[in-house]
Amino acid sequence: IQGVFVNPSKLITQLAEDQITRIKAEESATIAVVSNSTQSLESRNAMFMWFQLFIEVLLRMHHTSSARQELIDICKQNYQENPLELSIINEFEATYKPENAIWWYTRECCFYRILNKALRIQDFDMLFALRFFITDLSKQLNNEYDRYLREMPTRDIIRVYRGQAIHVKELKLIKSSIGEFLSMNAFLSTSLQRSTAVSFLNTIQLHEEIDRILFEIDIDPCEKTKAFGHIDRLS
Repeated sequence: IQGVFVNPSKLITQLAEDQITRIKAEESATIAVVSNSTQSLESRNAMFMWFQLFIEVLLRMHHTSSARQELIDICKQNYQENPLELSIINEFEATYKPENAIWWYTRECCFYRILNKALRIQDFDMLFALRFFITDLSKQLNNEYDRYLREMPTRDIIRVYRGQAIHVKELKLIKSSIGEFLSMNAFLSTSLQRSTAVSFLNTIQLHEEIDRILFEIDIDPCEKTKAFGHIDRLS
């Protein structure tokens, strides 16, 4: 029992807040810990490597026009009772171009939710259906990465911030894995301003299973890393 309410409107308000918290937790990046322990090498590390290989295969595949239609059909089926989302899906079907992949991912609509969920729970079937979108996102992000490095005046360390909801079990895993390798199964959105990430954190309602976490991520432009870029002009 989370609470006792005698006022129906307060109950509805609380239910709405709980639902928002649940959605934020579900849309947060899942964190994988890869260590040198025997148990991890035999199980967790193996799953991590298989997932990375699967994504790499998707990125190397040749994608036909039918791949896009396959995703559109799935989205229409999943959101057939949601007129607003159906309207956005129809717009996607009529106007989508590979060079607009980041714009579509950052738009408040079903596409980023479906992709984030598939990455989070490692839904291989759904990820395969998303293969052309993942490829377009990766290509555009790599182009932005190259542009960002070319235009950087210096090669100083870049610090970015990310605030998100996190399950208590995941937070406990992180605290017990100091010095280990952490991987997030997501296209991460971050901010150069700490205050922006903190402001987002303050919108997350705490729950017995949900906590808040602020990541400070240092990026060395001199090191070969996963692609990143400044995407304000694209989103």
